[in-house]
Amino acid sequence: MIAANMRKGRLGNPTITPFVTYVGYITGVIWASPDDGCSTAGSNLGQMTFVVIGHLKENTSRLHHAAGYLVAEALREAGPCSK
Repeated sequence: MIAANMRKGRLGNPTITPFVTYVGYITGVIWASPDDGCSTAGSNLGQMTFVVIGHLKENTSRLHHAAGYLVAEALREAGPCSK
């Protein structure tokens, strides 16, 4: 859903309903993924959601990949261990 909405240009100015959907999806990815502390340390869900939205906007050529992979990739790249 996130990637499909990105392709349709719906992430430019998120409203409450889509934003809550993104937060829920990102929460699911975080819970389902092993966490080494590198992707979520020191962040709240709102911050992580904006990180993922920004990552999707900057990487539109990758939207054919699975949404869960893209979420994990965005959080990993923005996390403290990547710096």
